[in-house]
Amino acid sequence: MTTATALADVVRAFDRTVNKFTDSAGNVEIHVQALSNIGEQFEKAHDQAKVQDLKEAALAIIRLQKVNQDSAAVLRRLQTSYAPKVDVVTDFPALLTQGLQEREAADSYDPAKTDLYLELEEDIGEVHGTGAAAATQRADGDDSDDDVVLEATQGGQLAPNSKCPLSGKQLLDINVPVMDSKGFVYEKADIEGYIKRQRTVGEYVKCPEHGTSHRVALKDLKPARRVVKAKRRQKANPNAGRGGNQRATQLDIIDM
Repeated sequence: MTTATALADVVRAFDRTVNKFTDSAGNVEIHVQALSNIGEQFEKAHDQAKVQDLKEAALAIIRLQKVNQDSAAVLRRLQTSYAPKVDVVTDFPALLTQGLQEREAADSYDPAKTDLYLELEEDIGEVHGTGAAAATQRADGDDSDDDVVLEATQGGQLAPNSKCPLSGKQLLDINVPVMDSKGFVYEKADIEGYIKRQRTVGEYVKCPEHGTSHRVALKDLKPARRVVKAKRRQKANPNAGRGGNQRATQLDIIDM
C-alpha cells in the first residue's frame, strides 16, 4: 500500500467517524423531546420520583451530546493536522481522549443550563402552571390585545399570529423564533431589525402585526419556546400534519 493510499484511507475513516459523532449529537434533541413528553405524563400523575429520574436521564443524554460534539471537533482538528508515517502506529483513541480533556478543562459546561434542558423543565412545569412561561403569563398586566391572546390560546394555536408579519414565514418555518410580551412570534433577526429601524424616541415601537395596538422593545423579546418545542416535535415526527394555522393540537402541543 502506498503512502497516498494509506492517507486516503485515513481521511475516509476520519470522515465516517466525524459524521457518526455529528449525527449522534443531532439525534439528542429527539430523545430529550421524547423524555419531555413522558415527563409531562408523570407530572400529571404527581409522580415526582419518576419525574426526577427522567430529568436525570435527560441530563445524561445532554452530556452525551456535548461529548459527541467535542469528539467531532477534536477529530476535525486531527483531520487537518495529522500526518501519517509509514513506520509509526498512531494511537487515535489516546489523541481523542487528550483532546476531549483539553476541551473539558477550557469549558465550564453545565447541561442543566442548556436551552434543551431548561425547555424540558419548563414543559413539565407548565402541566400544573409552575413553568416559567406560566409564571410570565400570570405576571403580565391587562392590555387591549389580551382578548386576542386569550382567544388564540384557547383555540390551541402556537401564538396569536400564524406567521411572522415581517418575513411572512409560517411559525414552524421560522429559523430563530422569538416572542414579544403578548406572545406574538417573529423571526429574531427581522423583529430586531424592525425595532432598530422604527425606533426614534424611547425603546418601544408599534407591534408590526396588523390589528394590534401594543408596543414592542428589544428588551422584551424572548425565545418562543412553544414554537421551538413544536419544531422539535415535528422533527421527531416528520409525518405529522401541518395545517395552515399550525394549531398546537396537531403536534400535541396543547397537552401541556
